[in-house]
Amino acid sequence: MAQRTYAPWRLLAAFTGFRRDEHGAISIIAAGTIFLVLAVTAVVIDAGSILYARRSLQTVTDAAALSAAQHLDVTVATQTSATTAIDSVLSENGYTAANLVSATPGVYSPDESKAASARFQENAPNPNAIKVKTSARAPTYFARALGWSDAITVTAESTAMRKAVATFQAGTRLAQLQDGIAN
Repeated sequence: MAQRTYAPWRLLAAFTGFRRDEHGAISIIAAGTIFLVLAVTAVVIDAGSILYARRSLQTVTDAAALSAAQHLDVTVATQTSATTAIDSVLSENGYTAANLVSATPGVYSPDESKAASARFQENAPNPNAIKVKTSARAPTYFARALGWSDAITVTAESTAMRKAVATFQAGTRLAQLQDGIAN
């Protein structure tokens, strides 16, 4: 039986030949490109799903705030009637009362000299506005495959004001008085 000797130059020559061989190089590039395209698609679909859920929640929150602003009065039942109006709007649009984070009545002043965050005063007497905050879970589709959560919490906030307006109408509507101004 002949004894084989180890020849390191043979291994080195085989590696050099493998390194110079370009057959099948496109398959490695194609596999990497497919993985990259799938990753970008997953991010785009999940981001779109989250943005769509956020926009939908904001629309419903705006409607709930507008409805609640119409039910504000100076009685003790202010919070109850406004919350009932909010719950009604939420349920009509596929959400539940659990999505309501807070509904805070207050006074809104549309004075443009104030910063936007300083225009609403919470729990002030004689409320004319309400601030509604909601939250919901937005589903993700591909993020869970990467070990992330299967849903992301999105929030929305809206403030609506009820402006007291008195109008007077004549029978033929030829003359009308609105805000003290004749048309």
